[in-house]
Amino acid sequence: GTYYYGESVTIDATVSKGYSWSKWSGTHSTTTKKYTFTMPASDVTDTANAEDSTKPTSSIATTNTLKKTSQTATLKCTDGVGVTSYYWGTSSSPAASDYTSVSSTKNFSTTKDVTTAGTYYLFCKDGENNTSSSVNQTYYNYTVNNLLETVAGTTGTYTSANYTSVSNATYIAPSGTKITLASVYAVPTGATASTFKGYSTGYSTSAASLSSTAPSLSANVTYYMWFNRTTYVLTLNKGTGISSVTGAGTYKYGKQVTIKATASTGYTFSSWTKNSGNDPA
Repeated sequence: GTYYYGESVTIDATVSKGYSWSKWSGTHSTTTKKYTFTMPASDVTDTANAEDSTKPTSSIATTNTLKKTSQTATLKCTDGVGVTSYYWGTSSSPAASDYTSVSSTKNFSTTKDVTTAGTYYLFCKDGENNTSSSVNQTYYNYTVNNLLETVAGTTGTYTSANYTSVSNATYIAPSGTKITLASVYAVPTGATASTFKGYSTGYSTSAASLSSTAPSLSANVTYYMWFNRTTYVLTLNKGTGISSVTGAGTYKYGKQVTIKATASTGYTFSSWTKNSGNDPA
C-alpha cells in the first residue's frame, strides 16, 4: 500500500497449507510474521518467505512370485512441493551421500530388482530436506531340497538313511509369502505329485515330523520335500511250454528285479516278451 512518512505500518502473511513461516526479507529482515515498523522517507519492499514443512510419504509394493531368484520392488514417494531424492538400501540410518537425486516431482516412482535377502528401507526427501518416515520390506532366501526315497529305504520312515537329496534350488521372496509345496517345484524322477508326503525344515538320521501345510516365509530357511518312490506292479504270465515263473510283485521305481522261468518237460526256454507297460530301465 501507500503510506505517509512516519506512519505506523503493520505487515503480516498467510502461510499456505504444507508450509511453515520463515521470515521477511528485503528492506526488513525479521522472523516476526506480524511485523510493525515506522514508514521511512523512502519506498519499502519486503518479501514473505515460508518453508515446506510437510514430510514426503513413501511406500513399497513388491512381487511375491514363487520359484524366483529375483523380486521386483516398486518404490513410491509423494510430496506436495516435490520429491528431490530418495534412498533404497539396507541401512536404517542412511547418510546424506547415500541418497539418489531426482528431478523434483510431486509423485516419484521407480522399480528395483531384489536378489539378496535382507531388510530394505525407503526414505524420501523434498527440497527443504524434509525426510519421510521409514518404510521397509524384508526378503528371505528359501531353499527347496527334494528328497527321494532310496530303493532300499524304508517307506514312511523319514530319515537321511531312507531318503536322499536328488535336487535343490534357492529362491527369494518377501516375508510372509506362502510357500506352496511340491506342485510348484520339479517333482523328482521316480516320484509323482501324489507320492509327495510333506515338508520339514530338518534332515538327519532322526525321523522328521512332516507337515502338509504350506509354510509362511519368516526366515532364511531350507524346506525339505519328502517323496516316496512310485511303485509299479510286475505281472508274469506263463506262455506255452512254461511250467512256472518267479519274480512277479510290486516294486519301487529303480528296483533291480530278477525274473525266472522254468520250462516244462520237452521244452526249452526261448525268450521273454512284453505284453504291456514300459520297457525296464
